[in-house]
Amino acid sequence: MHPLSSAIAPGTLPSEKIIRTSVRKENFLGSGINAEVYAIDLYPNFAVKIPRSLDLSKPGKFGAPKIIDDLRFEGRNFGQPVAVFENGVLILLKQIGKPVGVPAHLRDDQAASFDQEENDRFYEQSMKCVAAMPEEAYVQLVKDLKFLNAAGKRLDSSKSNDLLCDVKNGKFNFVGLTDKERDKEENTPVEALVMLFDCSYARRYKG
Repeated sequence: MHPLSSAIAPGTLPSEKIIRTSVRKENFLGSGINAEVYAIDLYPNFAVKIPRSLDLSKPGKFGAPKIIDDLRFEGRNFGQPVAVFENGVLILLKQIGKPVGVPAHLRDDQAASFDQEENDRFYEQSMKCVAAMPEEAYVQLVKDLKFLNAAGKRLDSSKSNDLLCDVKNGKFNFVGLTDKERDKEENTPVEALVMLFDCSYARRYKG
């Protein structure tokens, strides 16, 4: 497959203006501890990851984007970044599906918006989605884990939201991958199960 750089260049990326107008509620895709991810208007194949420390309501230039071309992905889409702006904004390949488990931004039991019952409903719906996936989805999941091991990429099993449940296409997708820190470090089916059951939230589930 062609490397990503053959198709992605600074001129083919969304402008600062489009990114700013895209960051709104209806485009929200998910969040983590340090960033939020949004779909991008007019660019259906990309998503944008905005650091929480960056306030887009304030003026400030994004700077020039730097293309990220990681050949280890062999042109496949694993939700990886393909460009980074000078202010830390990342352009990602967009993945399809709902994050497995309870959204990260709803887990903080010290936040004023924390709602245990709502979180439990999220958890129940997610587990029903995972349970309804076809057998082929789990077979492909294991194959993808083997590919990522060979590519030197790592999942964080404590972040169930980094695994997406793509019901329409009957498969699981990935986001939030990092480089292996040690050569023998591998993604395992057990870690995938930890993510599929959102074990980090299961201990708090009161349903």
